[in-house]
Amino acid sequence: MPATSIEFQSRPRSRAEAAFAIMRALLKGRLLWPYDGALPLEAIEALIDAPLTVLSSALAQLSDEGVVLVDQSAGTVQLSGEVLREFRSAPRLLH
Repeated sequence: MPATSIEFQSRPRSRAEAAFAIMRALLKGRLLWPYDGALPLEAIEALIDAPLTVLSSALAQLSDEGVVLVDQSAGTVQLSGEVLREFRSAPRLLH
């Protein structure tokens, strides 16, 4: 039987999907960056397949909800201190 190839095509993410992708990237990045580190906004655009308007809207929503801090002058985004404290105080699950 011949091998079949499957081609995956990415699709632009919705605002909700983009928001979750942003949070996931920031959470994973906490392992790599210093405590007060932030991700450049350009990196968000490169990491997440979504139109710039969708990313901007998702970032604005996350910022309004206090999940992320967007520093326009530095061109960075990071998780808010409140969110980091909540993650640190959350009970650990055993695998």
